[in-house]
Amino acid sequence: MRLLIFTMVAFASIELVVVGAPQLCAQTKSTDPMSFEVASIKLDKSASPLPGMHFPPGRFIATTTAAGLIAFAYNLKSADQLSQGPGWIRTELFDIEAKFGSTLPPTEQGEIPLGRRVDQARPMVQALLAERFKLKVSHETKVLPVYLLILARNGRTITEDDSHPEIAAVSMNGAGKLSATSAAFNTFSNLLSKMPELEGRLVLDETGLHGNYTFTLHWTPQDLGAEGTHDEPLAVDSSGPSLFTALQEQLGLKLESSKSPQDVIAIDYIEPPSPN
Repeated sequence: MRLLIFTMVAFASIELVVVGAPQLCAQTKSTDPMSFEVASIKLDKSASPLPGMHFPPGRFIATTTAAGLIAFAYNLKSADQLSQGPGWIRTELFDIEAKFGSTLPPTEQGEIPLGRRVDQARPMVQALLAERFKLKVSHETKVLPVYLLILARNGRTITEDDSHPEIAAVSMNGAGKLSATSAAFNTFSNLLSKMPELEGRLVLDETGLHGNYTFTLHWTPQDLGAEGTHDEPLAVDSSGPSLFTALQEQLGLKLESSKSPQDVIAIDYIEPPSPN
């Protein structure tokens, strides 16, 4: 189970504690518009790290693994889309703080939509990985096991809702608890690929749903023995439905096993970031 947690840290905000490793610091300055103006990297030594990525105006802040950075930089949806590489890239957490090289004043930077800030950050993170981690990758096509997300026979039970575009989001609210507020449906389907129950499989949206939706989803996580934060057991309802059943009963959706050719990023070379 711990190996699965390591893998999931790369693709979702799941807590993982890494201790006993030396701190690595790196700071770069660049005038390249496709690179961060300033970036620092430290090996996280916190007793309770909070993996995740944040995009405040003009900045990129993250606590994640090298695999997590690669997944973000290349917009990977599933652990199956990243192959090879040494074990540390999926276990060691790094704290990254970077500044966009924007000529816009902070007030105008704040007006840039979140989705655009995320898209702007991806090539910059690619450049950061190449410079500080010496990352070299190659693309290949592989036939992967996937899940097709389709409408169940009884039809969908969710309706479109675009009443709160200012807070549009899909969030996890604890083990087996997910909520969406005026969120684009593909945001939800992409998040499904990150659920441990799907064991790293990519979810391909075949529902034909393209609007924004508000709903909640509750299920019993697959592994009730998994560790929660601070080594406490996960607080879950063991009598609840599985993720597969919850999708069908609560949202009118179904996951169907299949195979599909997909782009895979192969790590040809990577090394830990070194101090300046």
